[in-house]
Amino acid sequence: MVHIALEQVLAQDPHIVSIIPSKYTIPPDVDYSLFELESQTIIDHGLDVIKTYLQYNIIIDNFTTHEERRAWRKTLSAEVHSYYKQNKLRRNPITGVIGYIAVLDMCYIGPNKDEVASQAEKISQTINLVKEDYLDVNDKITMINTLDTLIYSFLDLIAIKK
Repeated sequence: MVHIALEQVLAQDPHIVSIIPSKYTIPPDVDYSLFELESQTIIDHGLDVIKTYLQYNIIIDNFTTHEERRAWRKTLSAEVHSYYKQNKLRRNPITGVIGYIAVLDMCYIGPNKDEVASQAEKISQTINLVKEDYLDVNDKITMINTLDTLIYSFLDLIAIKK
């Protein structure tokens, strides 16, 4: 409920163009038997980072420079600023995901290792594209939607099969 209230406060800000909700709320449960057991702690943390990222929204603002955005962020309350930081358009959340996808790929010992590695590589390439400064916001949103699909598919590859 707190996130809903913070989202509403942020949505009322004249600098916010729109907030696009995430399509992904409940990622699949991972099959830990497909990973090296000694890596469980890092796998747990990585999965938390990745699953949390998938649930972030895309928050579009009307700033033309990062300096303007940075100055504006300083005017936000701590709670609203914290919520705004959970924006898929920001580099920091995306950068965290790429590292943990690589860790999961390295620790994976399941039968479809090649498929998992291929999906991890696609995610890495897509993240590198999303981080490019020359992309306009619409291109970034398209790339983020592609990235989300790739990440969800990656989690599905390593999920518990029912």
